[in-house]
Amino acid sequence: MLDVVGGRDTSIRAEPRYYYNLSKRDSKGKSTSNNAGSYLGLELSYLPDLLTSTNRKGVDVSKALNLIPKYGLRRNISSVVSFEFAFGVGYAWGEHNVNGTAVALDLRFDFNL
Repeated sequence: MLDVVGGRDTSIRAEPRYYYNLSKRDSKGKSTSNNAGSYLGLELSYLPDLLTSTNRKGVDVSKALNLIPKYGLRRNISSVVSFEFAFGVGYAWGEHNVNGTAVALDLRFDFNL
């Protein structure tokens, strides 16, 4: 979810991942549960102007498409909590010829029950 000035929007996002070191972690006796390992991913997100609201007059949301390759780490803190860090630099295509570099930085805590 992205925040727009004074409003909310809905985005569609897919991020396929390739965990490249799971067998190496397993052979060293490290945990691989809940995909604990390092990965390469490709974030593809689309921001339509559908289902968007704002409390400011004259603010429109422009459609945008982002394509960002990422490098990430996912580790288990405990049996139910995982930590994830990922970063990447890609490109964004927007309406009205608003194109440019897109940067992603993800910090997540997941609860796996």
